[in-house]
Amino acid sequence: MKKIILCTGKTTEENIRPNIYSTNYDIKNVMPNRLEKEANKNTHFAIINADIKNINITKIINSFKKFGTKIWGYTSNTNRENILKLYTDGFDNVVPAPSCVASIIDTMINPDNTEVSLIDSESYKNSQKALIVSNDKLNTELLLHTFTDFDFIYTIRTNINDAINEISKDRYDLIIIDCVTPDEKIFEVAEHISKSKLNNTTPFIFISTTPETQTLIKGYQLGSYLYLQKPYNTDILHAQISNLLKIKNLQDKLSRENNLMENLIKNSINQPIITDTNFVVLSGGTQHLPIQKNEYFFSFLNSCAIEYPEKRIHDFSRNTDKNLKFSFSYKDKFFDTSITKVYSNTGILELYIIAIEDVTQKLLIEEQKETFIATLTHDLKSPIRAEQNILQQLLGEKFGPLNENQKIILNELINSREYTKRMVDNILTRYKVTSEKFEILPELNSYKQTIENATQEISHLINNKSQQLVISYNANTDSFVFDRVEITRTLVNLLSNASEYTQNAGTIQINVTENENKIITTVSDNGYGIAEKDLGLIFDKNVTLAKKYRNVGSGLGLYISKSIINAHGGEISVESKLNKGSTFTFSLPKTLKASKLLAYTETKQ
Repeated sequence: MKKIILCTGKTTEENIRPNIYSTNYDIKNVMPNRLEKEANKNTHFAIINADIKNINITKIINSFKKFGTKIWGYTSNTNRENILKLYTDGFDNVVPAPSCVASIIDTMINPDNTEVSLIDSESYKNSQKALIVSNDKLNTELLLHTFTDFDFIYTIRTNINDAINEISKDRYDLIIIDCVTPDEKIFEVAEHISKSKLNNTTPFIFISTTPETQTLIKGYQLGSYLYLQKPYNTDILHAQISNLLKIKNLQDKLSRENNLMENLIKNSINQPIITDTNFVVLSGGTQHLPIQKNEYFFSFLNSCAIEYPEKRIHDFSRNTDKNLKFSFSYKDKFFDTSITKVYSNTGILELYIIAIEDVTQKLLIEEQKETFIATLTHDLKSPIRAEQNILQQLLGEKFGPLNENQKIILNELINSREYTKRMVDNILTRYKVTSEKFEILPELNSYKQTIENATQEISHLINNKSQQLVISYNANTDSFVFDRVEITRTLVNLLSNASEYTQNAGTIQINVTENENKIITTVSDNGYGIAEKDLGLIFDKNVTLAKKYRNVGSGLGLYISKSIINAHGGEISVESKLNKGSTFTFSLPKTLKASKLLAYTETKQ
């Protein structure tokens, strides 16, 4: 049975459980004053605490060496001078003081590699580490002297295979390969460095007595940062190593930041894709789209037959806009996409960030809400019409004569039901627009008659507020092709808004003109007006100024009016000043063909 002598300087070693090695090894913990007596041919390994005071360590080591005993030392003092001294004293290997001595035993008796650095201690993990590879022990001592100003923990390997194993087991900040006579075996170390997962970015240098040109070239081809010829200038070498370490620290910092960024991207709810300025992907794909690194982003979209606004993206990449948004569908899912430009401090475009959000569930919920509202409003239309008919019959005295007060009340009820009916119609129209079910049916109609119908429909609003309605028809064209029902709805929406936001006894004007291709209509009032900051919003869904003036409103009238005018191929705009009034202008083309059903949706717009 092999015998291991352990000298910790303590009477017991609580971290050693002898029975775990009892099958092959006899482990004996001895006190320092008895070490020399244990030196005999039966002792195969010795592990000594090199920090023990008042012992002649050189004499003890020599007594063991006579019998070929492998001797390791461990110390808590890992500065260069102490490490060099301990190697000079004769230790085969010196490692930092471990948290568990058993780990040294595990490492020492490892049959595959008898010279492996201990990497268990925290001080070792947090220190800068250098690996010296040399088949000449004197050279290693000289190198330790040379690098004395650098705060490294050194691992020394005098066997090429051991060095290669070390490169695959631990990460180093610098690797020094001292080759007295360069050969292919030495270059194997460099090849393993470049292939190593732990050290492929670690700077390494060759030091040789007589490097030949071809040897120098091969060393640099393998990735060597320096190839030094002895004798070298120590000051210059120090400066070169300092620069190497600065580069290494910057590389490590950049690598950490890159890994952090990739983890943030990977774990983000809406995973962004980072591309270069040519839209080549720099970060991996998302959980939604299997896009790979180095893939052209839009090639992926094309390969999946995904429709996207190619021209808008092309223009965006060449203009000064910082953001672009669009939507697309893929495998029965819907995505909102935002592309953001990222600039350097000097204003140069560096990359794009493409954020892709799965909005399928959100759209489904919205659709369910819209369907519910549409069903509800559709079901309300029948009772509203029935109430209107009954109220009209009562007002027409079909069920008996009425006094003046009763007639006033019935008129108020009819007006209220008319407002409710108009609001229900707007909600239904809005649902049709957003659900791609909105269609117009252009026919040859009289525009004068359409305006008259619209004014008649809101006449009760104007009369109740003693407002004046002025109509100026300054166009020669009366009959042209448009959807009479939807244009009437537009006029009613604009006129009712004008009435609601104009004071009693105010004036509302309708003016119709034309040019070669269009009929142009303006609806003006001298009411409250609209603030400049609100002008860009009033045609959006559910934007209303009703609360500002303590009125009731859904905010759908102008949004629907814009949808109807756009469906006809026309345009609508507004001009306004506070306390001066507002003017809404819309145009209708004269060139639409009759009986041609036209579908219109927000998306197509």
